[in-house]
Amino acid sequence: MRRFFVFLCMVFVNFSVALAQPLVDISMEETLIHRVAQMSLEEKVGQLFMEAFRQENGKDVTTATQAVKDEIKRYHLGGVILFSENFADIEQTVNLNRNLQQAAGPIPLFIAADQEGGRVNRFRFGTNLPGNMALGASGSVDNAYIAGNILGKELAVLGLNLNLAPVLDINSNQDNPVIGIRSFGADGQAVTKMGTAYIQGLHAGDVMAAVKHFPGHGDTSVDSHLELPICLYDESRLRELEMQPFRENLLNTDMVMAAHVAFPALDDTKVMSKKDGQPVFLPATLSHKILTNLLRENYGYDGVIITDAMEMKAITEHFGSEKAVVGAIQAGADILLMPSHLPKAYAAVIEAVKTGVISEERLNQSVKRILRLKHQRITPNKFPSSVQLTAGQSIVGSKEYKDQEYIMAREAVTLLKNEDFVLPLKLKPGGRLVLAIPRSELLNAMQQAALTQLILSGYKDNKVNAMLYDNLDKLTTVQKTVIDEADYVILATYSSTLDSRTPGQTAAASFANALTQYANLAKKKIVVIAMGTPYDILYLQGAKAYLAVYGSSTANIQAGMAAIFGSLNPSGKLPVPIQSQGNNLFKIGYGLSY
Repeated sequence: MRRFFVFLCMVFVNFSVALAQPLVDISMEETLIHRVAQMSLEEKVGQLFMEAFRQENGKDVTTATQAVKDEIKRYHLGGVILFSENFADIEQTVNLNRNLQQAAGPIPLFIAADQEGGRVNRFRFGTNLPGNMALGASGSVDNAYIAGNILGKELAVLGLNLNLAPVLDINSNQDNPVIGIRSFGADGQAVTKMGTAYIQGLHAGDVMAAVKHFPGHGDTSVDSHLELPICLYDESRLRELEMQPFRENLLNTDMVMAAHVAFPALDDTKVMSKKDGQPVFLPATLSHKILTNLLRENYGYDGVIITDAMEMKAITEHFGSEKAVVGAIQAGADILLMPSHLPKAYAAVIEAVKTGVISEERLNQSVKRILRLKHQRITPNKFPSSVQLTAGQSIVGSKEYKDQEYIMAREAVTLLKNEDFVLPLKLKPGGRLVLAIPRSELLNAMQQAALTQLILSGYKDNKVNAMLYDNLDKLTTVQKTVIDEADYVILATYSSTLDSRTPGQTAAASFANALTQYANLAKKKIVVIAMGTPYDILYLQGAKAYLAVYGSSTANIQAGMAAIFGSLNPSGKLPVPIQSQGNNLFKIGYGLSY
């Protein structure tokens, strides 16, 4: 902090000596104004960019290479975002982040990651946590705080200072392909409370939070990584539901991430798409009405607004990289996350300021917000190297944190069906168990969890067979034979659908449905363990027993298997409704126990 304070106050050194007055008499706001005035146009524009360095010459970037350091200096970058490619182990990560900060010079970097927990987990090590929807199913605000705190402490000790989390989107669309289990649920008040606790946990761990994706990405059926989603609800509904968790956490969060989603009820401005020349609505990221008129003026938010990744197709295909970054600043954004081409985007913003398309006053507003937040929340070189490494090795992925991860996963397990008391599982001596698994990377965890429970339950001489069904849409003859010889079938699913609009998931859903029907005809007891969203039950209503665990981490899988074998009595409650043709099959709060 001392280093950054000196940087902010350099401009006042001669002035203060002449008047013999201490620097502390000068307010922070005055200091920021003067500091911004001393910066070059290039330095100010650079503070608005947050870049990713995933690979260099076909290899993962795990060190601050000369090319990386040169880019940070050349463009005066204000931040970097790290991904799984950048994380190899604890010592390497600590060194990487220390060297990145050193390359930045006197103004420290935001060093960020999307470390949400659950489905979005960037570390190849550390504590994964069961994910937001699992936290929502547990019904425990304390769990949300603990999750945020664990993630915050791990990030901080590794040298990161910003988590692009939590997701505050309300998952009210069952067909949502991008949010799903990343959401705490479908109830606005519950999502708000969970989000507040999660942010408080991050802050207690000394890491900043960026809530996302404002005004809400939860009721879309299109992935903004691939296309521009449109949310057609009226303004009243958007304010009352989608925006509630954001609105009520504006005083808690450090940043708000804008969504690449169009909301015609909030901004019906149309422009011609670069993709096909057809008119398209402006997404929130590029909307002055949403970011400035609504978020800043109506809701009174004067903190940092960060865009979602500007390289996503929702932006690049329709608006173009250079026009989009300029448009985002005009709309009210402060930080431009991951432009598709940094040199061109940087040059475009500089040119826009020089020609008056972006006023210098508007640019200065963003720079001042960024510098204020950095001064308030970043302590460069917080730990001496040896102390940081030792702390990292004792904290990251510690037994204490792993135990908490497992507790949270257990409290989330939700039993939706248990016809004929199929569960807890009861095997005969020598009985056979079949595991149907949707992804190869889940094979070992599923098998190990089943074998562990067999041992704990005192079963002996019981055989476990596993079948993978990724890329299959129907049962093979061999698989039918395996089922014929089984006593129980445990079918794992991961957010599939029979809807032809999502062809990548259709095959898995078809296979799971065919397996369920065949097992029932063969009079085999079949149990479904849903590792993605709980909505898979919509096409698997023939299953006698159905459990939702809301994630595919080892902890999620172990907790689900413990419930199947009866060493855990399910206590989770649905955080989302499950609907079919407008009717509630299962309401929020539903959940059975043994």
